[in-house]
Amino acid sequence: MSFTFEVFRGAQEGNVVADKTTRILGPNEVYIETTHSGICGTDEHFLRSGQALSHEGVGFIHEMGPNVQDLYMGDLVGFGYVRYVCGNCTNCLTEGYDPAAGAPLMCGGATVWTVLTEYGVHPTDRVGVMGIGGLGHLAIKPAAAIGCHVVAFSSSDKKREEALNFGASEYHTTSHGQWVKGIRPVKHLLLCWNSNNDYTSSFRFWILTDRFIR
Repeated sequence: MSFTFEVFRGAQEGNVVADKTTRILGPNEVYIETTHSGICGTDEHFLRSGQALSHEGVGFIHEMGPNVQDLYMGDLVGFGYVRYVCGNCTNCLTEGYDPAAGAPLMCGGATVWTVLTEYGVHPTDRVGVMGIGGLGHLAIKPAAAIGCHVVAFSSSDKKREEALNFGASEYHTTSHGQWVKGIRPVKHLLLCWNSNNDYTSSFRFWILTDRFIR
């Protein structure tokens, strides 16, 4: 079975153009009509390359190969760069789930979830999140959900309410490595800021922690 679909690619001029692609659906493949997808800084690197843009996303199954099992036409699914799954759980989405909310979880959400599940983070641990941007927001909520005491650090006070609503138990405003007096040590510190930060001036926060992860 062949089908034609539209993709969005970067162009040499630096703009995004629509392009038609035709391919044959394999017996074990599904065609997902993407409704929402993540966009991040790496897409800028390929903007002029002609490569299809965006990251992991969500969408609805539009076509299915004959050997596909346990999925149905019209199912809402998420997809990412997954190389192996154990297959022990169904991971079903609840009916009426908003695809716009799911797309960030497949990209930035999966990034922080890997850290929380593979680097010795346990319920009741004090977990610091430094930088409350895209990754920082998505780090707070799952860390709180698994029972961690989340300590949020940001360079200004403007994200305090958001961080606390997402599940942070503490919020501290920092500036150029300024010491936060009276803070208890954190066991893990997730550095969710960009690469242009001054690590040297922020080293004082790291000595409070058993492990820091960027």
